[in-house]
Amino acid sequence: MLRMMMSFLALLLTVFLINSSFAAEKSVPVFQDSFDRVEENDAVEQLGTEWKTNSKSRALGDKQVDLKDGALVINISPRADHAVTVAHDIEMTDVKIELRFQLEKGNQFNLNFSDRNCKKSHAGHVSNCTISTNSLAVTDQLEGNMKNEFYEKKKVPGVDLKALNKEVEQFTKKVPAEIAPGKWHTLVVEIKDDTMTATVDGKATVTHQSPGYGHPTKTHFALSVPKSVIIDDVRVWK
Repeated sequence: MLRMMMSFLALLLTVFLINSSFAAEKSVPVFQDSFDRVEENDAVEQLGTEWKTNSKSRALGDKQVDLKDGALVINISPRADHAVTVAHDIEMTDVKIELRFQLEKGNQFNLNFSDRNCKKSHAGHVSNCTISTNSLAVTDQLEGNMKNEFYEKKKVPGVDLKALNKEVEQFTKKVPAEIAPGKWHTLVVEIKDDTMTATVDGKATVTHQSPGYGHPTKTHFALSVPKSVIIDDVRVWK
């Protein structure tokens, strides 16, 4: 009888430890936005205080981001000198972001993670996910293409950019993807320790391990859009 009780207690302890470990690994929801609201003045960007854009500084104040039909519609202005950036501040180490998107053929958008206090890379860039209608890629920008030493090399007149990019290609992993233009798709991006994973519709997946992903602080994430995209149902966990 004593042996049976000891075995039963051991089983209970094992179950408790497993559940405790599982609970520790569970993600904590920290932000979501379904964009189900209307701007009071359609002439200016009114996304809410949690979102920031670069339209004033990089597009002469032109409206590039709109709330329309319960979604976030982003279109670059012809006067812009930089891709449209729509950013949200949040403190993160490991993070998971899910969102829905629509892209037209030939377009792409980026989901960037940065640390404004980091001096190792240009503008504190840490990592990036690039989505187009035919590919999916993730990049360790902290050690790769945005690292200060590399970024400054690109500015040298007459530099061989092809050879230069060869130096940092190991910090990017890219896979083919078939993403139908003009249709809704679901993107999930996750950073855990030194590994970044991106998946579209649970099918196209890219996973990459690189030291920069493990940077302990990401102070914000941003959508970077060179042309246009429609975004909806953004959810963030950490």
